[in-house]
Amino acid sequence: MPKDWGRIMLGVRLEKMVEAPFMRSWSNLLTSGLRSGDHWEMTEGLPAHSASNALVRQLLNSDCDSLLMVDSDGDFEKDFIHKMRDHEPGFAFDVLQAFYIRRGWPPQAIWFKRDEAGTLHNCLIFGDITEEVAMVGTHCVLIRREVFEKMLGDNDKETYHWFYYPRHQQMTEDAAFSFDAIDAGFKLGATSHVRVNHLSHLSVGWDTYQEYLQTSGQAEQLERFDTLTKLVSDFTGETPETVMQKTMHGNKNVKKIWEDMNPTTADEVVAFYNRPEYLYDLLHWNCTLDYLKITSPLEAYKNKTALVVGAGLGSEAALLAGNNKVDVFELPGVLRDFCKTRLNGSVNYLNHSSLTELDGKYDLIVAVDVFEHFHPDQFDGIMSAINRALLPGAELYAHNNFGQQDLYPMHYDYKERFSAWANENSIKQTSDLIWIKE
Repeated sequence: MPKDWGRIMLGVRLEKMVEAPFMRSWSNLLTSGLRSGDHWEMTEGLPAHSASNALVRQLLNSDCDSLLMVDSDGDFEKDFIHKMRDHEPGFAFDVLQAFYIRRGWPPQAIWFKRDEAGTLHNCLIFGDITEEVAMVGTHCVLIRREVFEKMLGDNDKETYHWFYYPRHQQMTEDAAFSFDAIDAGFKLGATSHVRVNHLSHLSVGWDTYQEYLQTSGQAEQLERFDTLTKLVSDFTGETPETVMQKTMHGNKNVKKIWEDMNPTTADEVVAFYNRPEYLYDLLHWNCTLDYLKITSPLEAYKNKTALVVGAGLGSEAALLAGNNKVDVFELPGVLRDFCKTRLNGSVNYLNHSSLTELDGKYDLIVAVDVFEHFHPDQFDGIMSAINRALLPGAELYAHNNFGQQDLYPMHYDYKERFSAWANENSIKQTSDLIWIKE
């Protein structure tokens, strides 16, 4: 059974100037937070890493079992130490960080995990969670004595540095400690069950962070990510965790494949977009705040006869389907099959050859990041068909990305050709996303 934290040494790295809320918190911790056998220490006038190392040495010179390190810009509730040491799910870890956000704006949780490829990601946190992480911060962290002892080995504790800034690397002292502790075989965890505020001009913490996630759209973004991840995993037969890890790599899922295939003909380009890896790149894009900003106005359209060109994962079609008659044009293969699974009969799917047979049918055509993917031999023909399909006065709702070839080498730069097409066909741009056919 995992063991508790034993006798705790509470240690603070005292800054030159501290605010009144910290002194109130610190007084409460000393008078109501410590138990028999616990101890407290304080450092002052030292850089962050030196202060941390001084606290470790004081721990090793004591008979305490764990170090609870806090910063003097923290705002702690009276029962903070009790909640931290008594939270049984935390017993499974050798290092346990309480939840806090970085000082400054926007509020960002200090909560880092690695994906299957080893890439470090900062996570969005909701609810009461205690889990393994890849790095901890020292604003409020509980560390077992044996972590420091094993890392010290036969070295002199008076000169050894557990916390340090690696030369020629952009790494904090707590990141360096975290990585070394993991390499030594220790398990790092974080818990949102115990929450600490960070003092700035205001005391900001869990409530601030959750409010920001809602108002910034990141909560919706995470919910969307979870939903689409489940849909893709059901479609591919993979676990949601596997899909999630692949999605984290974004354009890397497709860039190397494009470069290896080096498609030159239209058929070869079509074959590239039929590869399942493109699902993960699209999932990543569909869950960005930029994508949500681009596509959210589609929810306002009603009673339109609409065509979605290059439906991808079907997200734009899903926004339109409830209030409009929607046709979808997508290449046969993986993406079309996924759309059919996701949209479940709520839209009509056009045959691959039927785009040229839709003259004057639509009062809305949607193409979000689509036109840059057409092969040069197909661009003029498809754009001509789109022009004919638009009714007089109809809207083309489009977002184009004719750049970023360094990240997406499959993007063709049709900026000038697209402008010429619009001018030649009296299609006037009225906003960033809307063109009207006169």
